[in-house]
Order: sequence, then C-alpha cells, then structure tokens
Amino acid sequence: RLSRGASFLALKILDTHGRVVFKTDSQVDFSLELDSGQNTYEWDLANGEGEAVANGVYFCKLLVKDAQGAVDRAQSKIAVLR
Repeated sequence: RLSRGASFLALKILDTHGRVVFKTDSQVDFSLELDSGQNTYEWDLANGEGEAVANGVYFCKLLVKDAQGAVDRAQSKIAVLR
C-alpha cells in the first residue's frame, strides 16, 4: 500500500540465497501502478529468462521514490507452490 504517489518503483524477487530471480521497475514496465493506495502486480512466476521458478520461498523487495526524492522500502515473503 503506497501512502503517497510515486515517481519511481522497483520490484525484486530473490531466492533464499539472496540471488535475484526477477526484477522490474517503472521505467521498464509501465504497467506498474504509481498511484497512492492499494496496488497489485501479477508476477508470472518466471525468472528473468522466462523460465518457471521452482517451488519454495522467495523474498519480494520493493523500493518506491516520490517526486520529492523520499524513499520507502518494503519486504515480504512469497511461497510458490504448484
């Protein structure tokens, strides 16, 4: 949930070893919502090469910058189970 509108948003998905398996940002993926409030992003469970990731725990890291340069960060866990 964004408390204010953003001028930049970056999303990274990491495995339990800290390796980045997927990343995107609002300069590359224009579907990322930058409005304040509740926002969602549907990750297709693929890595950067388009291959399906394995079942397991992943970490989602979000970085948001507003127009004044203030930065917010958030992290959460994701479980992939098929």
